[in-house]
Amino acid sequence: MRGPRNPHRSDENTALVVQPRAEQQMVVPADLAEQAARFLGAARALNTRKARDTDWAVFSSWCESRGLQALPADPITVLSFLTDAAAGTTMELRKPATLDRYLSTISVAHGAASYPSPTRDKRVTEVMDGIRRTLGTKQRQAAPLTSDVLERLLQHGRLNARDWAVLCFGQATACRRSELCALDVSNLTFRGPGVAVRIATSKTDQERNGVTLGVERKEGVLCPVLALEQWLLWYKEGEGPLFVETRSDPR
Repeated sequence: MRGPRNPHRSDENTALVVQPRAEQQMVVPADLAEQAARFLGAARALNTRKARDTDWAVFSSWCESRGLQALPADPITVLSFLTDAAAGTTMELRKPATLDRYLSTISVAHGAASYPSPTRDKRVTEVMDGIRRTLGTKQRQAAPLTSDVLERLLQHGRLNARDWAVLCFGQATACRRSELCALDVSNLTFRGPGVAVRIATSKTDQERNGVTLGVERKEGVLCPVLALEQWLLWYKEGEGPLFVETRSDPR
């Protein structure tokens, strides 16, 4: 069984119908339908929507293979799904963090269709607690980029000016890869002993308020401000993406 349907067009006069249940139909005027649909879609980040679509497909496919109903789902169905996923009986073994994500998706799907969430059932929560205690909840974390690692890269690696600036600046700001890729030259403001960098959006800033980080100079070749200045000295662009790839980037 497929998941809850998205807001859709029904006919020329009723442009957008949000229909959790037949008895709770809400109609948006035709002249506002397109914009309303756009705002509804923007309510969740794109990556979140993709992840939930994928997670719902896993759950609904599992239900279909066993002749069970995914929406609305019985708490016993959800409980059984979690047990199978945690034990790896008929499906690939899943970690507790993934199961928590599945539960969130199932809950959102039921809420969108105006059904009570089976994930709140005491039996489901107790089984999930038991899974966490049995399998543990420790998450794999990427090792941080430290000064020692940078020094080893400098000694043994062949890095160009852009790559070195990315590494030093990334290490100093603890920015995510996506945040570094999104940086623009206009996001930088050099002030006395350092530089202020404006992070317009990030994974943890869903409201797009932005944040400004201060990066100070430090002695030695690992100085992030020096690395950035050396890259900009060669790059010579007053606007546009900050860390662009070029063929003739100096070594």
